[in-house]
Amino acid sequence: MASATAAGVRGRAEVSPPPRIAVRVLPNRYGWLMLLVLGVMLLGSINYNNNLGYALTFLLMGVWVMAHVHGYRNLRGIEVLGARATPVFVGEEAVFEVFVCNSSARASHGLAISAGMVTTDMFEVAAGDSHTARLSFPAQRRGVLPLPPVTIASGFPLAIGTARIGWRGEASATVYPHPAGALPLPETDDPAAAAAGYALSGDTDFAGLRAYRTGDSLRQIAWKALARERGLHVKRFAGGVAAQVELRLRDLRFIGDPETQLSQLARWVMDAERAGISYSLDLDHVLLPAGVGEAHREFCLQALAHYGPPS
Repeated sequence: MASATAAGVRGRAEVSPPPRIAVRVLPNRYGWLMLLVLGVMLLGSINYNNNLGYALTFLLMGVWVMAHVHGYRNLRGIEVLGARATPVFVGEEAVFEVFVCNSSARASHGLAISAGMVTTDMFEVAAGDSHTARLSFPAQRRGVLPLPPVTIASGFPLAIGTARIGWRGEASATVYPHPAGALPLPETDDPAAAAAGYALSGDTDFAGLRAYRTGDSLRQIAWKALARERGLHVKRFAGGVAAQVELRLRDLRFIGDPETQLSQLARWVMDAERAGISYSLDLDHVLLPAGVGEAHREFCLQALAHYGPPS
């Protein structure tokens, strides 16, 4: 249940700025092997004074040189505009989007992006066009997952040399604690709200509609008014009881290690948000006031992700 809930929550993406890039071209193992063969051919031509051998050797050497020149030109106009990643929960895949553009007047062929042990499939970028490559990394620890240094490489045109550009941005993915735990939400301090079973504020007497504001509960949206193309509105009620709970880390000191406690708090945040209950978050030296809605949920999960060093 926690995994299904976790899949539905994503915060704002984090984007990095584009540093300058330099193209480097070096022979690969096939290029070095070709040089070795050409060296043997040259020695044979000198030994036997064979003009046809000279011609073939220097012709192939010209091909070797031009292959590296075209490899350089193939990557000359490639630029990395930046990268971003959406927050995830521990145990999920952090997907980084790397934005590549081709500012030259020619298409770039046979490109592949690698970072760490992850490599994308080959792709092409037309002249003046852009491409978005996706790199997935397992999110195994809570906190910040940085994007490793990125390399764009191509063996175009003959695969005897590899042209590379390196890029080191500051993109990272925030990894929230995995929402887990069997403890129910804490009891509210308001006896009237507790007796009402955490009812939403005044959900007994309908009092009209108002324009939707960021953070409003989805349960209060007037879907019929939206279907009639009257815009996005929220139902207002009067005379009800407002439910509010306090989610405190100190109340969970008895259930195990800090990561288990943070996972329980993440589960409480998700449960309270789903039920439309206003909640505050107390992490000892960090206190977030009561609220409800997507923005408040993201602030709370961010605080949990960055609380202390991950273990």
